[in-house]
Order: sequence, then structure tokens, then C-alpha cells
Amino acid sequence: MNYADKRVLHDRIVSLEECMKYIMQKYGKETGNRQRIIWLWKKTEELEEKFFKNIPFPPEDLNRILKAEDFSRHIMAYREACKDHASASG
Repeated sequence: MNYADKRVLHDRIVSLEECMKYIMQKYGKETGNRQRIIWLWKKTEELEEKFFKNIPFPPEDLNRILKAEDFSRHIMAYREACKDHASASG
């Protein structure tokens, strides 16, 4: 997974912590999965630190900065286009 995938939950930007809680609840029921998720999460936190090292705002401000635009209509349009494409192909 990419960093961006871990900052988006459904159709909104969230903190790594919020996404981690969701992923653990959904996929972390088995010990092996939990251990892999925790390992990957440490790597993601390291990656976030590197990304934001030279950016003039912290990761916590990402939602505020990008919130200027509501992306839900773009997501809905994409889903409709996928349905239309599937209908035309099938």
C-alpha cells in the first residue's frame, strides 16, 4: 500500500492513527495479520516522517489543506464511469 492509501478512509482524509485503528479492527483479528500490520505501520510512520521532513506543514495539517475541495463528487463520478464501462463491456 502507498502512503496515500493509508491516509484515506473510504472517501475522506484521516490521520494514520485513525486508519490504523480501522485496519486493525477489520483485518487484525489473527495474530499473524496483526504482527504484519504493526510492522508495516512502523514503516509507514517512518515514511511519513521522511515525506514531511522538508514540507512546510506537518501531516496533521494535510486534511485542513486539502479539505478546501470536497472530493466526494469526484469519487461518485468515478464510480458511475466504472459502472457505465462495465455495462458497455458486458
